[in-house]
Amino acid sequence: MVEMIASKRMVGRPEELETLLACYLSLNADEHHDCIVKVFRQVWFELNHPARPAAPQPPRG
Repeated sequence: MVEMIASKRMVGRPEELETLLACYLSLNADEHHDCIVKVFRQVWFELNHPARPAAPQPPRG
């Protein structure tokens, strides 16, 4: 989902993500809404706090 949002250039446009969330919620049963909201929260976090690459480890000797 993160890749799709990035490819559609929705990054930095919270109103578009909100519209997409509303669409997902309207298309799915109430029993799935909590999961959908959790996924959108995770996507928002990943888009706004990208993971940093791990620092290279020194060779063990």
